[in-house]
Amino acid sequence: MKKFYCTENDSYATLGQQFTIGEVTYPHNWLDHANAEDLVHVGLVEVAVIGEAADDRFFDNIETLSGATLTITQILKPITHVIAIRWSEIKAERDLRTENGGYKVGASWFHSDQKSRSQQLGLVLLGASIPANLQWKTMDGSFVTMTPTLAQQLLGAAAASDQAIFAAAETHKAAMEASADPASYDFSGGWPSAFGEQPE
Repeated sequence: MKKFYCTENDSYATLGQQFTIGEVTYPHNWLDHANAEDLVHVGLVEVAVIGEAADDRFFDNIETLSGATLTITQILKPITHVIAIRWSEIKAERDLRTENGGYKVGASWFHSDQKSRSQQLGLVLLGASIPANLQWKTMDGSFVTMTPTLAQQLLGAAAASDQAIFAAAETHKAAMEASADPASYDFSGGWPSAFGEQPE
């Protein structure tokens, strides 16, 4: 938020907020419309900012005002906190991919959300009783004929996909914890392919 230093009474005015200089109180939108001459007239100087705020998930940003200068100092939070935040983000990516990434059998991608998994398990339990010529919608909108064999393949593909995604998350966790800068660790790559993604 932009600030202004008042040389007349050693105080500060903040953009969008009411402020007082001497016996005059200025409305909250005064600074929005003030030009350079207006600022000089009331004795306001825009505060110069030294440094910049870092991601507050990982850093405490300490602001120090001195006259017309605002200094921002970045202090890294405890490394255990940084690692915990990063691991929670990796787990969120893991869970998102497990739920929405799908799994491939043959040339088709099948939904991997919990409702779809329950339906697929129901097909396995039906076995030979699966209705003849049952059309099953895939992730690209096309349909395939469901068979007992395909239902079993789906179950295996789901298990293999879950294991691969879990292993990728654990690999990222270990690499992130070993990183000299866990806050900047990039975990966007290294995952099993999901529906709509190009294999790495």
